[in-house]
Amino acid sequence: MHSGAGHRLYSGKDIARLQQIISLKQLGFSLDEIGELLDNPSFRPDKAIRMQLDRLVQQIRIQEDLRSRLERLYELVQAQRELTGEEWIKIIEVMKMTEKYFTPEQMEKLKKQGELLGTEKIKEVENEWPSLIANVRVELKKGTPPDSPEVQLLAKRWKELVNLFTGGDSSITRSAEQYYAENPDRAAEFGMDKELWQYISKAMATSLVTDDPQ
Repeated sequence: MHSGAGHRLYSGKDIARLQQIISLKQLGFSLDEIGELLDNPSFRPDKAIRMQLDRLVQQIRIQEDLRSRLERLYELVQAQRELTGEEWIKIIEVMKMTEKYFTPEQMEKLKKQGELLGTEKIKEVENEWPSLIANVRVELKKGTPPDSPEVQLLAKRWKELVNLFTGGDSSITRSAEQYYAENPDRAAEFGMDKELWQYISKAMATSLVTDDPQ
């Protein structure tokens, strides 16, 4: 129905429907969904609300994941010197990659363990890794047996440093091993390669057998 000037005239029913559309739109329903809901004689409000609640929970979960990632990224960037755009992107890529191997629970535990250690201790341990890896490589090249006293001392320290970061959580250690095994380029950045890893792993396994009271 239109007025003499050509303007559309709205009935009370039209206004009520418009109000329904606005209300549903504010709840997050799309126009297509709204049309289907209002035109469906078997429309169930509880099902519609449940559908939106499920969708909202998923959106909140996505936003929480994003918040956690941004917080970790912020902490990493804060701990670094001034970063170039390329270095910053690399940090993001590493974060995305590690999230494939570590569960949210493991990531949270690593974060808490880092807080317990403190910045100075973390830097101290990070600075010790290169020399420890270099010492292991020296013994590897010399052909020193993994069960020798010299290598066993290195293996013991290796486990101690790993436990400092993981809090002794073996599941985190396994995830880290898988990460570096499937991403050798990342391992190579720390002076690691497959041969050296197999060597120190054998030494640590020997140590476990030796330490077993049974």
